[in-house]
Amino acid sequence: MNSRLEISQGILLRHLHEAAVEQLCRDLKSQGYSVTTEESFGRYRADVTARLGQETTVYEVKVGVLPADAIERIASIKEGIDKIGGIRFKLILVNEPGKKTISVEEIEATLQSHIEDDPPDELIGLASHQYIEEVSDVDISEIEVSKDGLIVKGDGMLTVKLQYGSDSDVRNDDGMIGNDTLPFEFECLLNHDLSIEDMKRLRIDTSSYYE
Repeated sequence: MNSRLEISQGILLRHLHEAAVEQLCRDLKSQGYSVTTEESFGRYRADVTARLGQETTVYEVKVGVLPADAIERIASIKEGIDKIGGIRFKLILVNEPGKKTISVEEIEATLQSHIEDDPPDELIGLASHQYIEEVSDVDISEIEVSKDGLIVKGDGMLTVKLQYGSDSDVRNDDGMIGNDTLPFEFECLLNHDLSIEDMKRLRIDTSSYYE
């Protein structure tokens, strides 16, 4: 009689972390770096440390969704490394099996809230009234650690309801309401609570309306 073994998420992620560290070490060695693991820098123990000539880089490897409670620790680690001097700090994010993109906890809701509160000019110019329906398919392309939090770059899709004319115009059939989904790109600073501290760049592609 056959039985099925279900591997727990915790065990899977732990071994995925070990595999990611091993792969990173192999890649760095192939580029000529001397590599160590678990090397201590003060109270911090680096997942991977790579040296080449005068260059030293420490790597922190994280697997899966990056939760809010990890941001402050990562920023604190970078601050401590910066104080040592002459060492670069890099955060490596590893996708969980079956997931294609880097994930930050609640990033879609965070972006949607920001766009609702401060819609960009290109969106305001499309119709008399704009209502944000959903932010989806967010793909994070790059994350950089700063002392203030994380600088996150990526793109996604924005679903909006566009109303042309006033409410009374719509009721009298002199206006109309339509829905559209628009691609957008962004770069923002997330603080230690994963709230947007500074939206450095937000570009919604509305070119289809002007072709």
